[in-house]
Amino acid sequence: MDRIKTMKAPARPIRRATLHHSAVEELRAMILDGELPPGVRVPEVQLCEQLGISRTPLREALRVLSSEGLVELRPHRGAIVAPVDPGEIGAIFEVMDALERLAGTLACRNGSDAEFAKLDRMHDQLVTQHEAGSVPPTS
Repeated sequence: MDRIKTMKAPARPIRRATLHHSAVEELRAMILDGELPPGVRVPEVQLCEQLGISRTPLREALRVLSSEGLVELRPHRGAIVAPVDPGEIGAIFEVMDALERLAGTLACRNGSDAEFAKLDRMHDQLVTQHEAGSVPPTS
């Protein structure tokens, strides 16, 4: 009994990714990369084969993506990738503008010369890759 009392509690619970969590990540990347373009019906059978999963985890993943607004679930007709609303694009760019402005301000206020030198090197590498037509892998 004393041995149990002296055991240190784990820093955090150990979690194993479920199939539908992995499917959510894969499908989200496919949508954001344009592999599954807006307005297109989600090909469930093909995706099940491609991802090596059954329809249950795929449908659970689609429900998650639906709650994120990336997919529209249509009863008895499957799912489609959510179409882009042109009216929302302006608002999205306004938010992006504000966030980028804030990020720049904070970087200038808090960044060191060494950090800015590192950013310059990274930028030079990106320019070189762009000019060579190299596309970085998606994560």
